[in-house]
Formats: sequence, structure tokens, C-alpha cells
Amino acid sequence: MTPPKEFRTVKQPAGSKLCGACVCAMATNLELDELLVQEDWRELMHTMGMARFLAKHDILMGTFLKCDEESWYDYYTFRMRTDGRPAIVAVKSAVTWEHDHWVFWDGMQFRDPSVEQEEYTVLEVYFLTYFEKADWIEQHQRDWRNEPLPKPIASKLKEV
Repeated sequence: MTPPKEFRTVKQPAGSKLCGACVCAMATNLELDELLVQEDWRELMHTMGMARFLAKHDILMGTFLKCDEESWYDYYTFRMRTDGRPAIVAVKSAVTWEHDHWVFWDGMQFRDPSVEQEEYTVLEVYFLTYFEKADWIEQHQRDWRNEPLPKPIASKLKEV
């Protein structure tokens, strides 16, 4: 998947816990409704579920960066530290202290599915790498499980 030339902000419904789904929608350029048909929103509340979903769309969620809790970043500083690369970012929630919150960094600015803030307490950063699936892979892919074993190997197997 090629990264979109321009990212758009996807807003979560008020009072919902869909921030993870929204940042995945922003990263893949999908509509939230379209994404929710493909994936259970509860899976997208956690990094493993987000990474699995993004991988299905040829996006690698990786290069984990843990920040100390007192790390406050303004847009300029964060942009310099991320070198303009898109990322999914865990921040302290402005709404509740019970949970952290997911925002999307498009390489230039934070895109918050909830309420935009002047500053964020950045907790974790997961940079995104976009991959193009090579045409030759699909042309040469086949299901090896249904093919017969070569005769020298098949003759050495015992019947069960």
C-alpha cells in the first residue's frame, strides 16, 4: 500500500472507545464504517490487534519508542524527532485517567480522533512503514499444501 498523499482526520463518536479503530482508518485511508466491517473494534484497542490489521493492508507497525511520562512535545519538536514519518502514538488521555488514547501522527501534525489538544503527553510511538506488494508475488503464489510431494520424499513416508 502506498501512503496517502494527504491523510484525513477520522473522528470517533463521542463517548466511544474507537480511537484505535480511527487511527487505523487514518493510516489505511479507509472510512471508519468500512474498517469496522473488516475488524472488531475491540481488537484495535491494543497494539497487537492494530499491528495485525495494518499488516493485512501492507503496513508495518513497528519501531517502538517508549517515552517517559513527563515527555511533552510541541508539533515542531515532535516533527523533528520523527523525521516526518507517519506513526501511531499513544498519549495520555485528556478525557479520562483510566485509559491512554491513540492519535495519528501524519508526519507533520497530530490527528486526534477525539478532541485536538495544544500539547500531548507522548507515551509510545509506533512508526509506520508502507509496503507495495510486488506484482510477481501474486503471479507466482500458489498453495503448496495441495501439491504432491516429490517421489523421493513420498517413498520415505510411512502410512499412518
